[in-house]
Amino acid sequence: MCPMPLSRKVPRLPHENYLGRVICFLAICCDLRRPHLAAAAFASRVVAILKKCAASTSFLLHAYCVMPDHVHILVEGNHSNADALQFVRIVKIRTAVEFRKARKLRLWEKSFHDHILRRADALEAVATSGGLPCERNCAPRPPNFHIPVRTRFSG
Repeated sequence: MCPMPLSRKVPRLPHENYLGRVICFLAICCDLRRPHLAAAAFASRVVAILKKCAASTSFLLHAYCVMPDHVHILVEGNHSNADALQFVRIVKIRTAVEFRKARKLRLWEKSFHDHILRRADALEAVATSGGLPCERNCAPRPPNFHIPVRTRFSG
């Protein structure tokens, strides 16, 4: 009897679903769920890189929420050449390089979680009505963790 080959489930939709004017809700977790983002200085640096990467890859950064062991991101492609998978790859590489220089550790898990929104009007609902998981159903932030939730829709 031959052993069954090991295969991993591909957690992504076909690539074309991530192209163009797509709206994506993303969650990127730290390696082994370690609280690498609990240091406010590095979490702020991640936010700065996130903003630059969004601008340089044709994405609007509608909302983000940095937690000690993961980050939530709500983005929308604003050009037909926008590629959400490429955006995530660039964010992860740029932040990981800085982290590895300082800490000599791996920052991110290999994969990430995504949800593609189907309607533009769902965008505001996710960003403002508690759709960002860190605003509901999550453990409270550590007392000295001061990276704010940012949405384009908040007053």
